[in-house]
Amino acid sequence: MTVVSLPPDDLPRSPTGRVPQWVVDQANGRLEPQQPWRPGATVPVGPPTPRRRPGRRRRVALVLVVVVGLGTVAAVYGGDRFEQLGAEIAAAAQGGKPLAPPSAEVVALADDAHLSEEGRSVFYATSPQVLDASAFVGRCSQATWRIRSDSVVGCYVESEGSIVLYRPADPRLHPFVVETAAHEMLHAAYAGLTVADKVRIGPLLEAELALLPPDAPVRSQIDASVGSHPENRETELFAYLGTQDPGAGGALAPELEAVYARFVADRQALVAVHTGWTSMLTALVTDVQTSTSALQVRMDAAALVRAQLDADAQLVEAEQADYAAWTAQYEALSSDQQVGYQMSLIWSDGTVLPMAPADEILSAVADLLARDRQSIADRGAAADAEDAAIEAERARIVAVDADLVELNAEIAPTA
Repeated sequence: MTVVSLPPDDLPRSPTGRVPQWVVDQANGRLEPQQPWRPGATVPVGPPTPRRRPGRRRRVALVLVVVVGLGTVAAVYGGDRFEQLGAEIAAAAQGGKPLAPPSAEVVALADDAHLSEEGRSVFYATSPQVLDASAFVGRCSQATWRIRSDSVVGCYVESEGSIVLYRPADPRLHPFVVETAAHEMLHAAYAGLTVADKVRIGPLLEAELALLPPDAPVRSQIDASVGSHPENRETELFAYLGTQDPGAGGALAPELEAVYARFVADRQALVAVHTGWTSMLTALVTDVQTSTSALQVRMDAAALVRAQLDADAQLVEAEQADYAAWTAQYEALSSDQQVGYQMSLIWSDGTVLPMAPADEILSAVADLLARDRQSIADRGAAADAEDAAIEAERARIVAVDADLVELNAEIAPTA
């Protein structure tokens, strides 16, 4: 005879009325503990083998995995039931001591870092704290592993099994926090590898580093983080290369990628996070540098235009004075003298006015003067517009430079 366990009526159901199997198993006491990740233990790859241990409480790793899994249940059944289930499972795993589920911000960081389920378990088990600048000060001063020695932005405190992350105020630097979170998670993951695993991947990490150009920024970052603690070199290599090095041909050594794949579902996407925010800063630097150079060329050209315009305006004024003198001279003549008075001249632009009655020449000169005055006015307006555009571009460059300085200051809260 087949016995079917019917779920209690108060169990949560999906929108279609189904009760998830894991919920039924949980209610009937059939949800078995899984082997938790812990520093110094080898984390099994693939689904663990369930084992019955009557009388023992569920362990922390299970709580982290299950509570994260309940996130979709919360969306369907509401936060109250989710918190109740999470509290019950956490209490069972901790021997009655509740373990808070990861915050929405921490879950978002895990999502954006493309962490695998195992990577999330490692990350959430450290109870990550994400702090603003004022709250972060001094929190990583005693940490063994931290990003950068000149400006600490995150740390994994192995003795406490905890991660502390700095959150810049500017939302454009969110990817920076994502990378920091992944970096520190990899420190925690490395701490949990077996000695055999570490011995095996150590030479692989060194070999990958050797493939990078001598001026690769990650080299100086690794050196700064290792500082006077050479014993930390391999964990720093593991964290830095895992988050920043795409590898030759788009991948690291297969054996090394296999280790990273346990913790990061899409390592290339994680590397792209690093490339994204660093490219943003590089683009700002390039903008300031190239725009400043271009603006200098533009300002030099505008200065030449202005100088030529001033010289031409002075020439027009001189020709205006000549015209006034010629006109006065002509009008001083008697009527009979004016009839026989003729003139010829070559204008400043090369226009030839051949010999003709003076009144005709003076009339032509008046037209040339009107033309030249209008030209000076038009050129002056264009020069003014260019000066205004140059000033606007200068102000833009100053603003971009100030923004870059502010972003760099936010990246280095403790510098």
